[in-house]
Amino acid sequence: MSFRSDCASANCFRSAAIRCRTRSFSFSIRSTCCFRSASAAFRLFSSGSKVWSIGGSLLGPIFDAGLYAARTKQAQAQAHQAEATYQRAVENAFRDVSDALSNVRAAADTEKDLKQRLDQAREALRLANLRYRTGYSAYLEVLDATRSLNGAQLDYIRNRQSYLSYTVDLMNALGGGWKPAS
Repeated sequence: MSFRSDCASANCFRSAAIRCRTRSFSFSIRSTCCFRSASAAFRLFSSGSKVWSIGGSLLGPIFDAGLYAARTKQAQAQAHQAEATYQRAVENAFRDVSDALSNVRAAADTEKDLKQRLDQAREALRLANLRYRTGYSAYLEVLDATRSLNGAQLDYIRNRQSYLSYTVDLMNALGGGWKPAS
């Protein structure tokens, strides 16, 4: 589904909403460590003066009048909306592929029947010409067989055109396509 632009954009929107949601829960944690030797003035009072300093801090809101909770709910709602949009895009993609596949299958089945009808119309025209040349039938039978053959050919060509169009629709539904020349 990553080849379809609608699914890719919905997935991107979903990922951004999830990142935003996780950022809204973050606190700032810092730690520091320091080691220094004392200056000469302090050395007068103690023999081995060295200064150690270890500290840490946690930065987060203590009282924000519900702002943090509201932003969290907003981020959750946006994440749910993005997830629903993505699911809808994927469902539409699967429906498009299913529809295109059924159209291609139906056109292929119809093509077999129309090919058989076309072959039968050709044989009927051959027999009508043979009967006319031997004097067993009038030329009207040849004209009627020609008309039937033309109708069968037109139906076959129209169905073939539909089959090829449905194949292109299937490739489009699968996310295929061409890249414009750069």
